[in-house]
Amino acid sequence: MRMASPVVDLKKNEQGKGGNTAGRVLETSGKNAAYEVLTWQAVEFAAHEKGFWWYGLLVGATAIVVLVSVLLKNYTAAVLFVLSAVIVALFAQKSPRMLTFTADARGVQIGGRLYAYDALRSFWIFYDPPHRADLSLRSRSLFMPYIHIPLGSINPAQLHRLLSRYLPETKHAQSLADSLSQRAGF
Repeated sequence: MRMASPVVDLKKNEQGKGGNTAGRVLETSGKNAAYEVLTWQAVEFAAHEKGFWWYGLLVGATAIVVLVSVLLKNYTAAVLFVLSAVIVALFAQKSPRMLTFTADARGVQIGGRLYAYDALRSFWIFYDPPHRADLSLRSRSLFMPYIHIPLGSINPAQLHRLLSRYLPETKHAQSLADSLSQRAGF
């Protein structure tokens, strides 16, 4: 005999109030244990305004390293520095997309891509509002060792409870690349 599935909306939950958050808890009885699904929306990254001085610094730094490369007769490096600066400038103009994130018994889904728990090593929730609120997943992949997911307004305690059923919680350090990109306004 199946029981009706209660639905809990995080928007109405006292600890999960706010913005673009939607959460569902679905329970089944019998052989299947409680099955929980958390869904939320957030922008893929925090947008920072990049003004004249930011682009001026990029052009100035690029000019210096290109000049040094040319003086050392390393023309390949000079071309690579110019191309890198163009890519950084193009990326700096990118607007963040609103993405939907889901965590359930299968894994964590970002947009349409599922990261199954067997492809992940551990998780850590960085929660220091308003400065930082994101989920860090350590992947088994060498090419993408950490996956960072913004929490938006989802209740981190509910997310922690769900993930700790499937993954060990291990403190993740902020990588040098993350620190540098935050300081550079990315």
